[in-house]
Amino acid sequence: LDDKLVLLEGGQGTNINGNMFSMLNEINSNPRWADYTTVFVVTDKTLKAAEKRMEFYGFDCVNNCRTRKHRNCLRALFCLD
Repeated sequence: LDDKLVLLEGGQGTNINGNMFSMLNEINSNPRWADYTTVFVVTDKTLKAAEKRMEFYGFDCVNNCRTRKHRNCLRALFCLD
């Protein structure tokens, strides 16, 4: 496991606002967490809105996982290629 990776999932991927987004903002804007990577879970319904929001805030290191079981989430969590 990557001990510098943070998985954030709000409302099973349906909420791209609120507490999880606040945590994402803190991790990506505070130099204290600069060596951490974030994975922000979204659903197919919230994917486009999440991508737009991430682009607006300049979160380049955010990976969007469509569901918790999506292979990209597993790759990120378990450092798979």
